Amino acid sequence: MADNFLGIERASLSNFELEDMIGELCNMVCGNFLSNLDRKSAWYMNPPTIGLVTYQDMEKEISDPSNLILKFLAEGYEIKVMVQYRG
Repeated sequence: MADNFLGIERASLSNFELEDMIGELCNMVCGNFLSNLDRKSAWYMNPPTIGLVTYQDMEKEISDPSNLILKFLAEGYEIKVMVQYRG
């Protein structure tokens, strides 16, 4: 996905470029979700944080009612984006 997104050969992608692409993907997904949720409100989004999460950690996060997990397929891979609302 990153090589298509950035137009760079897969083998030459750096960790920084991969994380940058993931952050941009999160911005697009969350921005689209929030604008569809309520187009009249103003939303403030913190910059995304990127990290590896174990399956057990993800299960704990899903049970937190202030977290929302968005799932979708991209190039045959399941992508999960966690949106945390802190009011």
